[in-house]
Amino acid sequence: MKLNKKSFFGVLGLLVSTIFLSMHSFAKTVPVVDSKDVHPYALESKKTAKQVVKVVQARPISSLKCLACGGPTYYSQKDPQWSGAVFGGYTFGGTGCVPTSIAMIMGGLPLDWGQELYDVHLYDGGAGGEAIVYAGEKANRAVKPIYSHSQLRELLSSGWAVIALCNPPIAPLGFSHAVVVYGLNGDMTTVLDPLENRVSGLHLVQEIWNARSMDSINMGKAGTSLYGVSGSFGDGGTLLVFRVYNPNGDRHLLTLNSFERDQLVDLGWRDERIAFNLVGGSIPIYRLYNPNDGEHLYTANSFERDALLKVGWHDEGIAFYVLNLGVSKGEGTAVYRMRNPRNSEHMYTINYNEIENATKNLGWEYEGIAFRI
Repeated sequence: MKLNKKSFFGVLGLLVSTIFLSMHSFAKTVPVVDSKDVHPYALESKKTAKQVVKVVQARPISSLKCLACGGPTYYSQKDPQWSGAVFGGYTFGGTGCVPTSIAMIMGGLPLDWGQELYDVHLYDGGAGGEAIVYAGEKANRAVKPIYSHSQLRELLSSGWAVIALCNPPIAPLGFSHAVVVYGLNGDMTTVLDPLENRVSGLHLVQEIWNARSMDSINMGKAGTSLYGVSGSFGDGGTLLVFRVYNPNGDRHLLTLNSFERDQLVDLGWRDERIAFNLVGGSIPIYRLYNPNDGEHLYTANSFERDALLKVGWHDEGIAFYVLNLGVSKGEGTAVYRMRNPRNSEHMYTINYNEIENATKNLGWEYEGIAFRI
């Protein structure tokens, strides 16, 4: 391919930076890519490939416990099955980070999403926030624009995945790029990079927030480049809600966070395995904590939440989201709530046999349907 003077020096600059980075153990080698594969956001933001490319070193995912068991199926935009497909004059291998990220979370194949988004004029040499919102509607997923670091943490801790349109150093080639972010362990989260896993691994949540793109095309009408997506990962099942039991305090806890579950089991809690699966939704379930007796309570009722906060309970944010379906019509699977009058402990189950045993033989009180999943 014939290169003009500007392109020649751009590629030369990338070669120099690549040689420099390869001499340092903390950086990954960045190969020269064909100009057809350069992400068009480089043109939109008036940047070229001649800028020095700095790639962050992610901690290997295997170095810590799983942050979100049953995570997304990994896809690469550079997979030979679709990397050569051309949309708007650019190859999918160079511009397909958004449709590939969508496929990881929402199911389907990257090329199918690329075609779908291209057909509605949301992917043409690149894609941004509007494409993510549109894909959520097509896949029946709740999509939430993220406007703060605390909101990013809250959604990750609630089991939501995030598509983050980021600048360097999260973006591996020096211009904005979409990655999948999921799971939360303290200050760390997991990144899956559709550009051949260049920055995949564990990163600080703050890194993701600091690297967010401010490009108007990336942000779209919502005015942000980070989007939370509810529901199961890809085609492979659902988000799991675990239940653990503390025999010392006679308390139950629900959590999406397998790391939290493992920590409690290590401290002597009993693993009661999977309480139920979530298949997406937009109704928040609030989690509250009573510091006086250690009880956790989960409710979709904001009035109940506010009443408990006024009498000293602690707000632990949104535990997860459930289906936006009318309870009276009986859609979805019911999650039942019971109360133990001896210590005011609440328990949640989808197993009606467990309710009958607890109410008839163990003295629990049935409180009806808490929410539906």
